[in-house]
Amino acid sequence: TRQALQRLAEAQQQLRRELERSRELFERAALEGELASLAKDAEDLQRRQTEWAKEDALRPDSAAAAAERELAAATDSLARNLERAGQNVPLERSQTAARGAQRAMEQAAAAANQRDARGARRAGQEAADSLDQLPEQLRGQRDSLASAWRQETLDALHRALSETAALA
Repeated sequence: TRQALQRLAEAQQQLRRELERSRELFERAALEGELASLAKDAEDLQRRQTEWAKEDALRPDSAAAAAERELAAATDSLARNLERAGQNVPLERSQTAARGAQRAMEQAAAAANQRDARGARRAGQEAADSLDQLPEQLRGQRDSLASAWRQETLDALHRALSETAALA
């Protein structure tokens, strides 16, 4: 009975370790997915901002200002999501770029509201430039994490193989 209880306790410990490992793998996969999604969102925002700077900024009015405010709100949402993801991985540069783009968008919206085509175009282009490298930064971070995790897994496999060889 004692041996059976001992085996049961060992099995429970093994199960706990496996469950913890599974949880960690799911969290990693979720983070990779989140970074991929954020990169796609940043790419879409950058494209829309570039279009705004080329088209709407040339005709500054309240409609152009409203469109730019909408882009600024989407960029604020992106920045908040980056901050949340940044709790798990370093994303300071990406967060700074998103916040800088948001400020430039707000300036562009204000200039468009005042019918200042030059100011709207300048601030709009500044926002597009701030977002320009953001998708690639996020994809690079995702790829870097995946590579590190892959290496960690390979190292664990090598250790297991070494231990198996030593036992044999």
